[in-house]
Amino acid sequence: MSKATIRRADADDQEDVLNLWLTLMDEQAALEPRLDVAEDAAERWRNDFPEWIRDETRRLFVAERTGEIVGFLSAERYTPPPVYTTPGEVYINELYVQQGARRQGLGQRLAEAVTAWADSLEAERLRLGVLTVNETGRAFWQDLGAKPLSETLTITLGASSDRGASEAGGNIGF
Repeated sequence: MSKATIRRADADDQEDVLNLWLTLMDEQAALEPRLDVAEDAAERWRNDFPEWIRDETRRLFVAERTGEIVGFLSAERYTPPPVYTTPGEVYINELYVQQGARRQGLGQRLAEAVTAWADSLEAERLRLGVLTVNETGRAFWQDLGAKPLSETLTITLGASSDRGASEAGGNIGF
């Protein structure tokens, strides 16, 4: 097993990261069907990717081993509304390591990369979300010191349960 490099993504990484992202979306939808991805998600993702890697308020880190992208972490600088005293945070949007590369420290190294970036911004903390049913993901973040801050609840309405996710506005992320 060769050592992986953690680095900021560049334009050449677009399709590799997209493929990992689509796998992440499939895995999430398998855990939570309400997170089914829109048919044009890949197209929109490709459209947004160039801006994500140029925007200095965002970071997309990749884990690369022997020329293959095996994981990624996306994050963005977040400034809460001014009613809060927090000077700023970094919000981790997604972290994914492909199945065959898990349990080798890559997720932790990606988290360390975003932590270093957050420190350079003088952010006070990292914020992230993880599915309640994703016990492995929750345990990973808790092992890194994450503590619950809030809980997101949903109520399925009668009319919504009779429609497809796209009709009901059930798709997330866009």
